[in-house]
Parts: sequence; C-alpha cells; structure tokens
Amino acid sequence: MRNKKVLAVVLLSLSFCFVSGVGYGEIPEWLSETKASQMQVTLLSARIDYIMRNPATYLDVTFAHSVETGEILVVIHDNRDRFSYESEAALLDTFKRELETIYSFIAHIATNINADVMAAFFSRGNIQLGSFRYGEYYLLDEAVSKEAIRTDESPKETETAPTSLRFGGQTYTGAAKGHWVSEKIEGGRIIKLEDGSLWEIFSLDRIDTMLWLVTESITVIGSTNPFYPYYLLNTSTEDLVEAKLISS
Repeated sequence: MRNKKVLAVVLLSLSFCFVSGVGYGEIPEWLSETKASQMQVTLLSARIDYIMRNPATYLDVTFAHSVETGEILVVIHDNRDRFSYESEAALLDTFKRELETIYSFIAHIATNINADVMAAFFSRGNIQLGSFRYGEYYLLDEAVSKEAIRTDESPKETETAPTSLRFGGQTYTGAAKGHWVSEKIEGGRIIKLEDGSLWEIFSLDRIDTMLWLVTESITVIGSTNPFYPYYLLNTSTEDLVEAKLISS
C-alpha cells in the first residue's frame, strides 16, 4: 500500500510537469538567464560589507573584474568633494589610505594589491583625479580642471558640467559618468556612446561588448595603457573593457 502511495505521488508530480496551461513543463525563466559569476557575487558582497562597516563614508566604491587580466578595478567617487581641496601631497596620502582600507575587503580574492588591483579616483563632478596600477599612484593633472572641481554649482549641475580627460595623447571632452551605449558597431568592435563618441575595443574584450545592449550605462576611466588609454566600465553588466577613442 505504501509503495502505491509513493508511485501515485510521483505520477502526480510528473503530470504537473507537462501541463502547459499552468506553466509547468517549461524551462523556468531564471534558468534561461545568465547567472552572475562567482566573482561578481563576491565583489558585490565586498561592496555591501564595506558600506555596512563604513556607514558614514563620503566615498562611493564600486568593484569590477577584468576577465582578461584578472585584475580588480576599484572605482572611488568622492561624494562630498573632499579630495578637491587637498594639495597634491595630501591627495596622494588620501588615495593611499582610502585604497588600503577598501582593499582589506577584497584581500581574500586579490592577494597582491600591486599585481591584482587597479583603481581610479573621481571628484564629485566626475573628474578623474588619480589612478593606481602596478603599485604606483598617479595624479592626473592634465585631466583635472581646478575651476570645475572647486565649483559652487549644485550637485546636479556639477555632474553634467563639461570636463576633459586626456590619456595616451587622446582627449575626451565628456564627463566620466552618466553615459550609455547608443549603438554597437561591427559586433562590438566599436561602441558608440550617447554623446556621439566612438570607441574601438581591445580585441580580447570584444567577447563582452558583443553582448552589450543599447542604453546600458557606461563610465569612462583613464588607463596607463598607451595603446588603449581608456577603460569603459559597463555598470549595468560590470564588464570592464579597454578602449581607445577614435572620434569624439
């Protein structure tokens, strides 16, 4: 009798699997979606942990992972413009101190800060002030307009104010944040942003950009690579790709 009950339960369960009218027997939607990588989950957890342990921080910290190089990019925004009023020496000290604190939250996956981590520091007005890579800190004087940084405009006006980034001999006149993909050309070899700028993507990174969608959010970040002197960070997918400006 017990075996018959078990068999009945099994058959009943199977019958539900093939009743299309109630949605059974179909592949669940969550199975068809691309699952977040373990690294993305780990970095999201690290960001949440940082925020929870530093509730009064004036920094907005985002992590991204480069599949090609294995490096972790740390994007740091100064929401209160404290960076902007410091001397160059003080800025370097602040960058180092803050990055070392942030690094403690990802040290278990990036065991060597000099080899595994790169960072970009931004003012509240989305102007890149400095970077860190291969153990070296850089102040990006050529990319900084002191007048734009020390503005008394409202945050909204500041964020949309024109700025200029210059890396690897290429000058980009747009702001760092607030962009989105307007067109994907040649299967992701070229990415066009909403401001009309065109970016050629490093060949190994096109496996990511070929999947990018129009309207996905983009942050432009300076790099120390002379051949591809910028990064495009897709904040919708957390993809980080190397790029060079071919038309602004």
